[in-house]
Amino acid sequence: MNKINILGNEISDLIAAGEVVERPASVVKELVENSIDAGASKITVEIRGSGIEYIRVTDNGCGMSNEDAKTAFMKHATSKISTKDDLFAINTLGFRGEALAAISAVSKISLKTKEIESVSGYYVYLEGGKIIEDNEIGSADGTTIEVSDLFFNTPARLKFVKSEQSERAVISALIEKLAISNINIAFTYIINGGVRFITSGNGKLKDAIYSVYGSELASDMLSVNHDENGLSIYGLTGKPLANKPNRNYQMFFVNGRLVKSKTLQQALELSYKNSMMVGRYPICVLFISINTEDIDVNVHPSKLEIKFSHDKMVANAVSIAIRSALASESGVYQIKLSDSEQTEKKPFVNKPEVNVDISKTKVEVPTPVTSFVEKPQRKEVKEVKKINDWEITTYHKPHKENIPFNRNPYIQSKPSNSVTENRLQSNPIEAMAVIKDYVDRNNINISTEEIAEIAKVPNEQKDSILKTNEQSVEVETVKKEEVPSSNIKPEIEEEKEVVLIEEEIPAYKYIGEVFNTYIIIEQEEELVFIDKHALHERMIFEKLRSQDFIEVQTMLIPKLLFLSESDSAVLIDNKEELKKIGFDLEDFGGSIMLREIPTVIESSDIEVLLTEIASDLRLKQNADKELLDKFLYNIACKAAIKSGGRSSEKELRSLIDEYFKKRNSLKYCPHGRPIVFTLTEKAIEKQFKRIVG
Repeated sequence: MNKINILGNEISDLIAAGEVVERPASVVKELVENSIDAGASKITVEIRGSGIEYIRVTDNGCGMSNEDAKTAFMKHATSKISTKDDLFAINTLGFRGEALAAISAVSKISLKTKEIESVSGYYVYLEGGKIIEDNEIGSADGTTIEVSDLFFNTPARLKFVKSEQSERAVISALIEKLAISNINIAFTYIINGGVRFITSGNGKLKDAIYSVYGSELASDMLSVNHDENGLSIYGLTGKPLANKPNRNYQMFFVNGRLVKSKTLQQALELSYKNSMMVGRYPICVLFISINTEDIDVNVHPSKLEIKFSHDKMVANAVSIAIRSALASESGVYQIKLSDSEQTEKKPFVNKPEVNVDISKTKVEVPTPVTSFVEKPQRKEVKEVKKINDWEITTYHKPHKENIPFNRNPYIQSKPSNSVTENRLQSNPIEAMAVIKDYVDRNNINISTEEIAEIAKVPNEQKDSILKTNEQSVEVETVKKEEVPSSNIKPEIEEEKEVVLIEEEIPAYKYIGEVFNTYIIIEQEEELVFIDKHALHERMIFEKLRSQDFIEVQTMLIPKLLFLSESDSAVLIDNKEELKKIGFDLEDFGGSIMLREIPTVIESSDIEVLLTEIASDLRLKQNADKELLDKFLYNIACKAAIKSGGRSSEKELRSLIDEYFKKRNSLKYCPHGRPIVFTLTEKAIEKQFKRIVG
C-alpha cells in the first residue's frame, strides 16, 4: 500500500505561507518591498488594530497589466529574475515569487492596479488563494493592495499572534526602517486612521530620521563615509551617549535591503569599545554597497538574513568607517535646561583672551598615586648619602613617570636571589647597578659616569657602558632579593589605535571646583564642567594601554584567598589568561594560592579585583579578549583622583591643561560616562528671563 502522497496546491500553499507570512509585519514587509521594486516615489501604509484586521499599501509605481495582475498571485511568479544565473546577481528586494501567493493563501486580498500608459486599471479579489472577482476599473496610476482577515482559514496560526500592541509595534519598527532606508521615497504611515509620520522623500537621510524619530536623535548622529576595495559604507552612526538599552535602533542595509547580520553587529559594537557603558548599545543607519556576487541573500524565505563571502573584510571596513566618524566627534555635550534649548554646541575656539590666567603646568601621571604634583625645581643644597662605605654628594631631581601597561603586555617574572655586600665589593659592575638602583629609587640626580667612578669600574668597561646610553645592569638590592628574568609575550590581538597629536591649550578662565568632584571653567560663551575623576581615569587608562609591559612582583609569602567555590573554579580554569595580566595563581584545595601580582595593585584590592574578574569570565565566552581591558579599567579607576576628594587648584589646572592638549582621546571615561558638559550663556540668561525664546 502506497504511503507517500503528493500534496495538493491548497495544502502546499498553506505550508509555503507559514514560512513567508509569520505575522502581520511579514505581509507589510513583502507588500512595501514590492512597491519599492516597482519604482514608487510615494508609498502609503495603513493598518488597523494589529494588522490582522486590515492592511493597505498604496504606491504610485509602474503598475501591472491585466494579465500580470492575475498571474502575480500564482506560485513562483515574479518579474525580478528569469534564469538561474540571476540568483547570483540579485539587485531587487523581492525575487522568489512567493509573497503574493503566500499572503493570498491565508487572507482575503484585493488588488487595484494601473499602468501609466493604460486608459483603465484592473481589479482582482481573492479568498484563500482563489480568485473570486476580477474586472477592469477606473484607477490612479500605481498599485493598491488591501489585506483583511489574515489567517482566517488557519486558526492554529492565530493562536501564535501576539497582542495588538505587540504586533503593531513590530509593524511600526519595520515601516520606520523601510522609510529611513529609502530616503528618495515619501512614506506616509497611518494607524487606525491617524497619521503616525510622513517623510518628505527629499533624499536627505537626517531629514528622514528627524521625521521618524524626532530632532533629538537626529542631532546625535555622525556622518559615516568610507570606500575600500569596492566596498562602500555610508550613513549615520550615533554619538556614544546616544545609546539604547537594546539593538532595535541598529539598522543595516546591504544593497538597499534591510538585513540582520552578526558580523555587522559585532563590528559596530567593537568600534564603541571603551566609549560606551556596559549593557548599552550604539545606534546606526548604515548602508553597505557591495558586489552582488560577494553576498548570498537566498538564505531564508524572509530574506532578512545574509551571508558575506569575506566576513572579515566587511567587518574591518565597517569598524574603520565607524571609528573615523567617532574620531571627528568632540565628546562635549551641552546641558539642556529647557525643551527649547538647541542641541547644537559650539566647539572650543583657540582664541586668545586678555587678562586670562593660562596655566602651563604639564601633567605627569604616576601610578598608583591619586593626584598630580607640579614638577619641582632642582635643589642646589648638597646632600651626602652613604652606600656600602661610599659617600655620594647629590641634589634631588623630579619624580619620573612609570606606568607599565600595554595592549600587548610582557610579563616580567622575578624569582628570588640574594646579593651579598662582599660580592658587590668584588664586582664593580654589580656595585654600579646597586648604586644606580638606589639613585633611581630615591630620585637622586647623578650621572652614570659619576656612578661608575664611585663603583670603581675599570676605564675600559666604563667606556663600553657609557656608549650604551647609560643603560644599567639590573641587579636588585638585599632588601628586594630579586633579579631580572625573561619576558613572556602573550598572544593577544593588537588593537589599532589612532595616533593623536597634542593640541595647543586654548584660553580659559578657571572658576573653581564644586562638590569636590566637578571642575568649572569659563571658555568663550560657555561654562565647561569637567568630571575630574572621569578625566583622570581616562588619562591613566590611555597611558596604561600605551606602555610596553606589565610589571609583576613575586610575593615573598604566597597569599591564600578564600573565594567562593564558583569564583575559584573559574579563575583556575582561566589561569593562563590571568597570567598574561600579571596574576600567577594555582589551586590550593578549593582555595586560590597567589604567587605573583601586578606591581601597581595594592594587596588590599586583590580579592575584590579577582572576584570582579571571575564574574566577567563567567559571563563572557571570549573573555580572553576582554580580560585585559577590564583589568585596565579597574587599575585606572583605583589609581585616579577620587570623586569627593580634595584637590589643589594646581592639580586641577594640570588636569584641565592635559584635557585640552589631548581632548581627542579624552572624550569618555573607560566605562563610557561623559567627561565634559557645557552650559551656554544663552541658556543661563533664559533661566533669569533676560532673553525670551
